[in-house]
Amino acid sequence: NEAPRPRKSRSLKIVQAATFDDLIASVIANALEHFAANWASLRESDAPESVHQLRVALRRLRSALGVFRKNLQLPELEDIRSEARRIASALGPARECDAFYANALAGPFREGFDQQRGASPLLDAVEARRRDSYTVARRVIDDPKTSLFVLDVQSFLARRAWRTALAPEKLGLLTSDAKSYAAEVLGRLRRRALKRGKHLPDIPDEERHELRIALKNLRYAVEFFGSLFDRSKELRSYLKSVADLQEDLGAHNDAATAKVFVETLGLPPDGDVQYASGYLLGWYRHATLVADSHLAKKWKDFK
Repeated sequence: NEAPRPRKSRSLKIVQAATFDDLIASVIANALEHFAANWASLRESDAPESVHQLRVALRRLRSALGVFRKNLQLPELEDIRSEARRIASALGPARECDAFYANALAGPFREGFDQQRGASPLLDAVEARRRDSYTVARRVIDDPKTSLFVLDVQSFLARRAWRTALAPEKLGLLTSDAKSYAAEVLGRLRRRALKRGKHLPDIPDEERHELRIALKNLRYAVEFFGSLFDRSKELRSYLKSVADLQEDLGAHNDAATAKVFVETLGLPPDGDVQYASGYLLGWYRHATLVADSHLAKKWKDFK
């Protein structure tokens, strides 16, 4: 009688003899499965990880299609990416509430929000928004458009529709070695990340955000293609270093997002509530300073 649990992405195992054609099918199917596997959990529980994993699945799908579109110019592929983005955006407010609430309890209010003056009404306002956001999120999952999205991707896979995107003289790419293709992609994504982070940590927030996106795409590609290289221990270490960098780079964005989030809560002009809000935003600001102090070393280790 337990409620369905949120699910992370299934580890993708690609055989050494796989072709480019096989690779496309395996990666897209893996991301779609990850997305659909978390529907039941969102419908039947309030587990914050459900919304998070749904959004991660959609980002993974968009990232994979973004990689493949270098070789596949196909309107249907772009339609899938666009719809994935729309659904992820609709789920965003629920995730924003979960992240804010979790950070508040793990950080400034970790001793218990009842110990911090003004914290209770602040978090009550967050919880009220969270309930409304989850109602919207469940409507998104139950919307026929979302079911049609999944069916469209399944149809795309069943028809191997990407084959029609290649000119006759390029059809040989379909039977080319997946490992060689993966190595080229991983090298390209790594070079892009190194270029965007060349002057780290002395780059503005906008460029940090672009670097974070580049690292995220690199990490997803390593997760998708890593099994082709049979170096699991090294891959785990590499993925951890990339994830750590992403987290530190996201500190500035988290602080800016938290400020806007608090401003839009419609909090009463109560001194205690305003104090708690300021205390919380100060914690976010401090987190950016801590992240920046680690950034140079983590970037050096990554390079």
